[in-house]
Amino acid sequence: MKKIFSIIVSLFVLVYLICIGYFYFWQEKIIFHPERTYHPPPKSFSIKQHFISYGKNDSLHVWHFENNSFYPTVLYFSGNSFNISHRNFHIDLFKKLGLNAVMFDYRGYGSSSGSIDSKDSFYESGAIAFDFMLNKLKIPKDQIIFWGHSLGGPISAKTLGITKIRAIVLESPVTSIEDIGNRLYPFFPISYILKYDFNIYEHINNNKSPILLIHSKDDDTVPFLFAENLFQNIERNNKKFLVINGSHRLGSYDSFPRYYDGIKMFLKSKN
Repeated sequence: MKKIFSIIVSLFVLVYLICIGYFYFWQEKIIFHPERTYHPPPKSFSIKQHFISYGKNDSLHVWHFENNSFYPTVLYFSGNSFNISHRNFHIDLFKKLGLNAVMFDYRGYGSSSGSIDSKDSFYESGAIAFDFMLNKLKIPKDQIIFWGHSLGGPISAKTLGITKIRAIVLESPVTSIEDIGNRLYPFFPISYILKYDFNIYEHINNNKSPILLIHSKDDDTVPFLFAENLFQNIERNNKKFLVINGSHRLGSYDSFPRYYDGIKMFLKSKN
């Protein structure tokens, strides 16, 4: 009987270690879902494409959406999946809101070159796009809006640093990959095996620009409680919380009237 019990325990430990090993060595595939297939921007949008060279042989693919001749311009940070050619919803939103926009693909996504090799791949991509806005497009800092969607939330917070800008919009932001991992895999030592913990708390209070947090009560990826905790920990008075409904990916669609009106009201207050 003891021998059988020992075998069962050994098998359990073996399976457990295999699962941990799988997560550790394959976490890039679990967390990130870049899409290389690229679709040209719709002709109905006035979008100029740019390839910004950096490093030895790399380039960052950028869309510049020119909606009007005025300055207010969004720098949009995407989530962990697809590429900018799948972001037509937000292009259409920016058009309705009367905003210009710069959108880019992280290293290894879409038509941007290279591959994901660390968190710095994402931070470097954001920094290059921000520099393009400031030094190539000559957009004043007080006319720039950082828009971090999902995983783009912590990436945008890190990229911005202490620079004062017009506003920050965090849409369904990932607060911490570690927190999400602990929720999904409570029996795994996530903090020890995670190589990509994008933690928004490390950067969010480095900046005091006005901020709008958008989150759904029904979010199935980043629980609403995480967003509530984030909002409570944002250290500034000029902050707003827009509550919507729907899934992590479709909340903006499902709650569009409230979503749109809330964003419009927030941006109007910054004019």
